[in-house]
Amino acid sequence: MEREAQLVDAFQEDGWSTGVVGRMLDKLQEQGMSVSANGIGGKGPIIEGNPATGRTVDVIPQWGINTLTRQSLTSQSNDVDGILDIMSYINEETDVASGIFANYWAQNLIDTLNKTDYLSELLSSTSLLNEGSFTGSVGNKLEVVSKMILKHDEREVNRDAFYLKMGGHDGHAVSNGNLEGNLAVVEEGLRAFYKEMSDQNMLTNITFVVLSEFGRTITPNSGLGSDHAWGGNAFVFGGEVDGGKVLGKYPERLDDQDPVNIGRGRLIPSIPWESMWYGISNWFGITNSSELEYVLPNNGNMGCTLFAENDMYLTGNTTVPGCNDRAVGMKLGMFITEPRYLTGLEQKRICKAAVAKVAQRANVTSRCIVVDQQVIVYLQTADATFSVEAEVALDYDDTEDSTGAGYIEDADSFTADMNSELTGDCTGTCPFQVANIASVTSFVAQVTEAPSTSPSESSAPSGIPSIQPSTSQLPSNAPSAMPSENPSSQPSSQPSEFPSLHPSESPSSQPSSSPSEHPSSQPSFMPSEQPSSMPSESPSSEPSESPSSQPSSNPSATPSCTPSIAPTPSPSINLFYPDQTTDSAGCLNDGGQPAWMDANPANWLFTTQEKCCKTHFGWNLPTCLGTHRQECASTLWYPDWEGSNKGCLRDGNEPLYMVTNPAGFIFSDKRSCCEEHFSWGFNVCMGGIGGTNISHGSGSSNAAGSVSGSGDKYYADWTSGDDTCKNDGNAPDYMVNADAVWLYDDLNSCCEQFFSYKLAYCKTGGGTVSYTGTDKWYASWDDATCFKDCAVEGTDCGGPADYYQTNNLFDSKAKCCKTNFNYDYKNCLK
Repeated sequence: MEREAQLVDAFQEDGWSTGVVGRMLDKLQEQGMSVSANGIGGKGPIIEGNPATGRTVDVIPQWGINTLTRQSLTSQSNDVDGILDIMSYINEETDVASGIFANYWAQNLIDTLNKTDYLSELLSSTSLLNEGSFTGSVGNKLEVVSKMILKHDEREVNRDAFYLKMGGHDGHAVSNGNLEGNLAVVEEGLRAFYKEMSDQNMLTNITFVVLSEFGRTITPNSGLGSDHAWGGNAFVFGGEVDGGKVLGKYPERLDDQDPVNIGRGRLIPSIPWESMWYGISNWFGITNSSELEYVLPNNGNMGCTLFAENDMYLTGNTTVPGCNDRAVGMKLGMFITEPRYLTGLEQKRICKAAVAKVAQRANVTSRCIVVDQQVIVYLQTADATFSVEAEVALDYDDTEDSTGAGYIEDADSFTADMNSELTGDCTGTCPFQVANIASVTSFVAQVTEAPSTSPSESSAPSGIPSIQPSTSQLPSNAPSAMPSENPSSQPSSQPSEFPSLHPSESPSSQPSSSPSEHPSSQPSFMPSEQPSSMPSESPSSEPSESPSSQPSSNPSATPSCTPSIAPTPSPSINLFYPDQTTDSAGCLNDGGQPAWMDANPANWLFTTQEKCCKTHFGWNLPTCLGTHRQECASTLWYPDWEGSNKGCLRDGNEPLYMVTNPAGFIFSDKRSCCEEHFSWGFNVCMGGIGGTNISHGSGSSNAAGSVSGSGDKYYADWTSGDDTCKNDGNAPDYMVNADAVWLYDDLNSCCEQFFSYKLAYCKTGGGTVSYTGTDKWYASWDDATCFKDCAVEGTDCGGPADYYQTNNLFDSKAKCCKTNFNYDYKNCLK
C-alpha cells in the first residue's frame, strides 16, 4: 500500500515503477529544466523517475554527508587526495575487453565521489537563521532540506524534490501514547522548517505534502489501538497554497450510519490520489494535457474529481479541461461473453475511447468516469446471454455552435463509434479494444432533466427493468415481470401481497408497533430505552462508556489500571529531577521541575530514577528510590547507536543532546523507542539487552528490596529473542514487583496485552503449545477474503486470528464476507 500511494499509477501500463513526483521531474527535465531528486535518510518510489533520463536519486543522511576517509584502509596516513587519484586511475581505464557496464560504473563512482565532496562542503558552510530549532528525527532531516533549498542557485537547480519518512505509526495497540510521542516530533520539525522558510522569504517557492498510505479505523479495538482502514487524508501547505479548507468529502457523521462507513470507521474514499497531485503538478510547471497524462496516467478516468491549481493555490489560474461547461449522464450497454463486471483497466479504456471520439468527431475536450455498473443475465432463450449496463458521467467544454452536444446526444452515431472502438472493429490499430465484448448496444446521453408533466401509461410492461428508476410520479398500471434489484427509497402506498425474498439491509429508524416473534440476528445500533424482559445470554463485547452507579456483586479479579476517581497516570517521558520543595528526599518525573533545572539539564535532569537519586540523594538512597510510584516507568529508554548492542537501552548513559530533547529520543517503554529509531530491525531491537534483568526461580533479591519470583505466572519475554509469553519463573524483577501490570494467569491474556502484533505466534508459545482456535471466521484485509480461526493453515483455515481480528469473528464465511467485503462479495466467497 505504501508503494502504491507513492506511485499513483494503478495499472503501470508503461512497464516502469516510477513515482508521481519522479514523473513530474521527467517532464520538467524534457522542458530543459535542471531538476534534482533527493532522499533524506533514504529514498522512496515517489521520487524515482524513468531510468532512461539518466537521473538518479541522491540519498543524504539526516546527520549530513558521508565522505570518503582512510578509516577503512590498512594505511592510517591521512592521504585522501592520493587515494582519489588512485581510484580515478583504476576506474577510468576501459578497453574492448571491458564489461558492458565498465564505463558506467567508473563514471558513476567518480561522479559520486565528486558530488559527495561538493555537497559536504556546501552543507557545512551553510548557516540557517534558526539553527538550534531543528530537533528530533523529522527536524534533523528538514534541517538538511532547508540548507539544500537555500543553496539551489549555487547548485544550479530549477526544480527540487525532497523525500523523507517517519515510521512507527502502526498503532494496533495503545495508539494514544504512540501518537502523543510521534506527533510531537512531527510538529516540532514542521514548525522549525516553516519558520526557517518564512524568515528566508522562501515559503512561496515550496509545496509541502504530508501523507500516509491509508486511513485507520475511527473506533478503537479492544487493545486501545486503531486498525487498518481505507480512505484517509493528506495535508498540504506552502506560501502559495490556498489553505484553511478541506478539499474532498468530510464524513457526514462518525458512526456506522455514515453512508461511506463500511464498519468500524473504515471510510470509502470519495476522491482518488490523483486529485491532489493534479493541482500540485500544475503548480510545479506541468499543464500540458499529454504531460499530465504521463505524470498521472489515470487522471482521464477520474472524471472531474480532480483539483486544479485554481482549486489549491492562491495564484493558480489553470482548471481541469472538460470540467468547465456541461455534464451529462450516459447509459452504456454491452453484450459480453461471460457474466462479469468491467475491470478497472477496461473502464479506463472505455472512457479513453469516449474522450477520443468526442475530440475527433466534435473537436471538444471531455472527461469521463464509470460511476456504476451491473450485470444482467437473460434466461428467456435456450442459451443464456449476458450484458453489462453501466452509468457513465461525461463532462465536456462545448463549442459555441454546440457541435459537442450535437454529437454526444446523437445516440446512433456515438453508439456505433464506441462499438467499433471497443470490439476491435476499427480501422488500423484498436488501442481501446476490450476483450470478450460481443457488441456495444447503447451509449446514450440521458439529457432529460425532469419527468414528463403528462406521462402516458405503457400497455405492455418491459420484461427487463431499467437500471435507473423512473422519475415519474405516476406508477405503471402493469407491474414489471422482473422486479427491480434496487428497492425504492420510498415505501409503496400499496404494499405487496407477497413479501420480498430479500429483507431490507437498513432497519427502520422507527420501532415496530408489533414486535417480531423472531429477534434479528443483528442487534440494533440504538439500544432500547426499556429493558428487555429476556436479557441476553451473551454480554456485549464492548463495555459501556459510562460505568454503572452501582458496584458489581461479583467484582473483577483483576483491578482496573485506571480507577474511576483517581486515574493512574500513564508512564511519562518527563525526565527525573531532584524534588527540593519537600523533605521527601526523592526524585520525580511529573514535569514539575523549575525552569532553572531545564536550563541546565546536564546537572539536574536524568532518564533513570536511580541516577538522579545517586547524584543528589546518595546519603539517603533507599528512601529516594522508594518515592517513585511502582506503576510508572522508573527508567526511561533511549536509542543507542554507539555501542555493540545497536538497540534501545535504559542504563542512564544517553548523550546530553538526547536529554535536552526528550520528545525525540527518550521513551517510557522499549517498544516505542524501537519503533521510532530501529523500525528496520524492530525484532532485533526488542530482543536486545536493555538494562539488567535479575532471574527469579524460587526467589531472589536486589538493592531495591526482596522479590518472590513469578512462579507459574505468564510474562512477556523480549530479551531471549522469542517474543512470546512464558511461565518459567524467570520474569525480571521490575515485573515481579509490579505483578498486577506485568504478570498474567493464562497465556492468551498475556499475548493479547503484549504481542498483539504477532498474536497467533504468541498463542502457540512460539510453537511449543497447541492452539485449537474458535472455528469462527475473521477478515483478512491483505487477501480481501475471510479465513477460519483454527490451528493449522489450510484451504479455509488461515491460522489463529490476530488480536485485532478476534474482536470481529463471524459464525459463517458468508456473513464475514458480507460485513467486510460487500463490494467484492463473490470473490470473497471463493
